[in-house]
Amino acid sequence: MQPSTGSAESNEISGEEAIATPSAFALIREIDKYADKLWKTIVYFVALSLFLLITVVWAAYGLRPISDWLFFPFFVYASIIVVYFPVAFYNGIGLIGPLRNWRDAVSDIVFEVTFELLPTKGATPLDRILNKISEIYTDVPPYLAKRPGAIERGVGLGKKKSVKWDLVINMNYPRFPSLLNRFSSPEYILVKRIETQRQVEVQELRHIIQGTRNDLKWSSSEVVSMFIVSTCGFSNEALDYVQDVSDEVDFNIELVFELGTRYYLPTKVDEDLHST
Repeated sequence: MQPSTGSAESNEISGEEAIATPSAFALIREIDKYADKLWKTIVYFVALSLFLLITVVWAAYGLRPISDWLFFPFFVYASIIVVYFPVAFYNGIGLIGPLRNWRDAVSDIVFEVTFELLPTKGATPLDRILNKISEIYTDVPPYLAKRPGAIERGVGLGKKKSVKWDLVINMNYPRFPSLLNRFSSPEYILVKRIETQRQVEVQELRHIIQGTRNDLKWSSSEVVSMFIVSTCGFSNEALDYVQDVSDEVDFNIELVFELGTRYYLPTKVDEDLHST
């Protein structure tokens, strides 16, 4: 059953709090936790760079003997650099994982805020979802302005064309379209809008995702992101299926619940919206 507009609005505040407050502050706390290691690591590598610079200058002068009052501080400085190197190296390696997690967390927060909180623009549903994508992929609007042929509507991909996509954006559209099939390697952002009175089930999602993978199987084309928009949400089984298949593919699969002129991410709010 399609949820009412009122039920969506009643869940809107809790949705905003779930997006902005816990995730953002948890991210801030984690950044503070690693800030101490980060500045110590930066200071160390600045000191190491200075040491190497002094060594290079000294070597340029033929490693000439220096007086004791200069050699002793240099020896102490070099000893500290050597002793502290394992610690700095360990801290530097240890920061790679958190930095990637912070990037992913910030991306998730920005993605959710963009889709759920920022107002939509556009006269038609496809125009609105295209504007949302343009807010996420900020290079899309100027790219389409320069190469209007990079976007197509209502087309399939590959030779089989088993899945018809409402919007196809080729982010590697050639300057000379005649060379499209011969030398280019398309990079697609895909949009499929499903207007329905029932929740989208696993079978339909499997046909869209696996069908598109089969259509592009023997081509040089790549999928950057796949947006599947439903006017009545997705079943829990469909959400589980997308979560599982996302580990098997090298592109993003984004499920979006369209309710009037608003968008919601079903992995977070769809179950509540359909409980009424």
